[in-house]
Amino acid sequence: TTQIDVWSAGVTLFELAVGRRAFTGKTNNQMLRQILQLRGAFTQTFAASGDFATKHFKGTGDFMNAGGDYVVHSANPATMPMSMFPASPSMLPLIEAALKDPPKGVDLSRHQGLVRHFAELLGRCLEPDPARRILPEAA
Repeated sequence: TTQIDVWSAGVTLFELAVGRRAFTGKTNNQMLRQILQLRGAFTQTFAASGDFATKHFKGTGDFMNAGGDYVVHSANPATMPMSMFPASPSMLPLIEAALKDPPKGVDLSRHQGLVRHFAELLGRCLEPDPARRILPEAA
């Protein structure tokens, strides 16, 4: 059988469809924040797992924003509870905006249906938790 890294395939498909990289952070912490912003809150169990979890997450699951500040009501707080991130954001608005016009010869309703399916596939490929991410055979 052929193995595939579903996450990597998802970010590649995102870039091809949208015309920009999904995540552009220069550090692991910046990348994690961008993942949280695009894909939504992590469960406490997921945030606390892994060898380097304590570098980026508190035991409560709150994200430790390395570039944040400690000013009260800051727009860029140093500690960000998971409630600051969307619960389960859809990829559809981003993909619809990037692929709003159907290719020549493709009916608009067919195009819109394909865009919806593509957005759902991307969301399942870009599921942060590998245990919940779509398997290659199902994609």
